[in-house]
Amino acid sequence: MILTGAAFGLQSTVWITDGVLRALNRLAAPREQLEQLQAFAVRCVASAEALADYPVDSIEPLSTDDLRHLHANSEQTLVF
Repeated sequence: MILTGAAFGLQSTVWITDGVLRALNRLAAPREQLEQLQAFAVRCVASAEALADYPVDSIEPLSTDDLRHLHANSEQTLVF
């Protein structure tokens, strides 16, 4: 949580990349893996196309243009 800034009340968005989405989808309960983030009001997003192939209910689908806009307008980007 500290790494997302959510622990400090900062608006935070986590972009779940396609590879991570595939890995999450292989887990028995992918939604439960994201509950801690969402408990801190962290917005979880992923490509709409990837979510169509690997659906996870609690992740917001965004178009390629929306993801580019999100990246371009972010004050800070952390890559893990």
